[in-house]
Amino acid sequence: MKIVLFQILLLFLLLNFSCKSPNVLIPSNDSHASDVAKSFKVIPEQPVVFKIQQDTFIAPKGGHLQGIQQLDKQHLVVSGSSNNKAYFFIARMKGITSVKKRGIITKMIYINDDFPGMRHNHASGFQLANNLLAIGTEGGTDRIKSSVVFYDLTNPDNPKSLNLKINRQEDTAGAIGLINVGNKMILAVGGWDSNRIDFYVTKTSTFIPLPLDFKLVKTWRKETKKTADWVNASWGSYQSLNFIKDEADNLFLTGFYQDGNGAMITDLYEVHLENDATTLLKKIDSKRLFTVEGVSFKNGAGLSTLKAPRKLNLLATERDWDPLIRVNYW
Repeated sequence: MKIVLFQILLLFLLLNFSCKSPNVLIPSNDSHASDVAKSFKVIPEQPVVFKIQQDTFIAPKGGHLQGIQQLDKQHLVVSGSSNNKAYFFIARMKGITSVKKRGIITKMIYINDDFPGMRHNHASGFQLANNLLAIGTEGGTDRIKSSVVFYDLTNPDNPKSLNLKINRQEDTAGAIGLINVGNKMILAVGGWDSNRIDFYVTKTSTFIPLPLDFKLVKTWRKETKKTADWVNASWGSYQSLNFIKDEADNLFLTGFYQDGNGAMITDLYEVHLENDATTLLKKIDSKRLFTVEGVSFKNGAGLSTLKAPRKLNLLATERDWDPLIRVNYW
């Protein structure tokens, strides 16, 4: 009788385990940890093109366009340099992908005007974390070699500078990544060609009211990188660096550059800030894309995270202010 009862109990346990095990042992097809990598793979090679009329504002003299981000369904933000001042502008589009309709510049922000005494003339590749903009400034005659400043773009018609500025003794702050993860903000600042990347972290993700206090926690350097587990060992001269996260708060970083053969490349990295500096980045994918109508990753490029992690959209702009500024969108 005991043997029979044992066999019945064993059968019950096996049946119960077999019913539940698929949910425990088999990863879901909707696993958020893989959404970013999957979404990166299916980014189309060819972009659509739309244009921004610039006749509402006089183009700054000298310099070039540098970075681009998507603020919302109707607004883009573009940064640039000039002979005297660093700047960004906001363009309103009638639907970001409405290629037959032209956008218009609605707001021009000269960063130097909001930060008295600043004499930088070059604004960097940058990133938006929701409505918070982090943008690097460099060049010019400023005694501070480079800086990172912040804006609240909750109202695109009235951008507000925040009383927050990170001064750096590195020559450049040419590529900026910014993201909120859990209850903190993470900032990446790329130096010349992003051969050095400084990672800063705050203890809070709230910027209004303003308790953000960025602390430098790690510095990654090209010359000491370990690439044994990378998909390939190359490192691009990245002009833009942008963060992405999945819904499990796993962190990724994209870099954009034009290689020596003129190809437009975007690379995808896992970010492990808990690792030592030599292994905190792991390249997991690389993708060649095509640009049209004079657009290049050598200047303005950026990642739109509005639909991330399940869909990634990329943007890039041309170097110069033309009567119609052309933007590529993937």
